[in-house]
Amino acid sequence: MGPKYLSLRSHVANTSLNSCLRCVVLGIVLVLPAERLWAYEPYALSWWSDYIVIDSSRSVVLSSGNIVDELLADPSVSPKLASLRDTAEIPSYSVDPLTGRLFLFAGKEDEAYEGILIVRLKDRKYDGFIKRKMAWVEKTIIPNGDRLYLEDQVGDVGSPKTYMYDRKSYAEINNGEPLNLEFSHVSCFLPGSGLLYSSRGLYDIEKKKKEALDEATRIWNSVELDCKGGKVLMVEKKAAPFEKGGLKLSVYDLIKKKFVLEFQPEDAGGIPWSKYEWQVTPDGNYVVWTETKDLSGKSVVSGRIVFYSISTGRKYWDVQLPALTERELQIGHGYHFKNFSVDGRKMIFELRNVVYVLNFDDKKISNIVDLSEYYHNSTVQYVVWP
Repeated sequence: MGPKYLSLRSHVANTSLNSCLRCVVLGIVLVLPAERLWAYEPYALSWWSDYIVIDSSRSVVLSSGNIVDELLADPSVSPKLASLRDTAEIPSYSVDPLTGRLFLFAGKEDEAYEGILIVRLKDRKYDGFIKRKMAWVEKTIIPNGDRLYLEDQVGDVGSPKTYMYDRKSYAEINNGEPLNLEFSHVSCFLPGSGLLYSSRGLYDIEKKKKEALDEATRIWNSVELDCKGGKVLMVEKKAAPFEKGGLKLSVYDLIKKKFVLEFQPEDAGGIPWSKYEWQVTPDGNYVVWTETKDLSGKSVVSGRIVFYSISTGRKYWDVQLPALTERELQIGHGYHFKNFSVDGRKMIFELRNVVYVLNFDDKKISNIVDLSEYYHNSTVQYVVWP
């Protein structure tokens, strides 16, 4: 085990299921290449760019440190990052799984972002910096094809704008002219294409043209819950989620341009259809329900996760993480969903700085990593699991 990094700053960055979903869907799993170009170990990251490297084969810590501090200590890099000396808060991270790059959104809390620091995950070396002043709201980089997409809100109440960058050089594309394009948690690229599902239609970014989908009326009469792997998960607006028989989910295949499944979860009588509890796995094969309970006036993720097969509509795996203690139930402290793995075959949850990795291909909890010794006054903000 490597030496502990003892200067973790005192900042609690509680990440709720709701706030984390958008960064997960758009930051990591929209595009899943068949092969990564760079190999790296799993990472746990905090608000302050503190990192922990994990040995996935043994579920132990290999090393720890602080990304920004290490870069500022490098004379060859430090002058390029002078603006980060006093702006090292990192509330948002994104990953490019193809190139093995980590994007750190750096700035002053509740003021503005200074830009995006880019490092290599294999050794945390500097690889670039995208300088852009941005509003202090959650951000993400969306990799697809040979481009990176960055959404930013222009003005205090302005509409979202999307900027494009070259995926390798990070040079700005289109002379800095943004696209009038919004990426939401139910936006996703069709696998292997430049077509984006957004606002209930397919948008061709190159042609700047939007095309309607078949069965558009049914789509517009549904609530979108998630989009990944070329599949859109929806529920009818008229559904009464707390009544037996009221919850009917449907899956629309963006490639086939038709609904391929309508199903009713086995225990639908007690399952709300919150868009933050339902997801599609990155491979487009499963629908996932993350149970959330209302305890002490808070929505608490209980640790029960249920997978449904999109091919059959039947329950595939019903797994319970270690049950919450009486104290956790009393104070409304539950699990936090962190990410899908980069390969799209695992889900990562965290409870009190213990990381749980669910391998749904093999139907097992493949890793439990206790990081509490490294986070006394902080918490795991983001997890990258190859």
